[in-house]
Amino acid sequence: MIALAADSEDELLEAVVQHGTTVHGYEDNAEFREMVSKFMKNGTPPV
Repeated sequence: MIALAADSEDELLEAVVQHGTTVHGYEDNAEFREMVSKFMKNGTPPV
């Protein structure tokens, strides 16, 4: 599990998509963005 923080959902989505494409080789497309969005949650992660 990884936790990221951002000022907005759009900013967070962009950071995750950038990481996914550059580090893990995912293609930046609507399907990938939708999948990422489904896993985004508000709040503080457990310690």
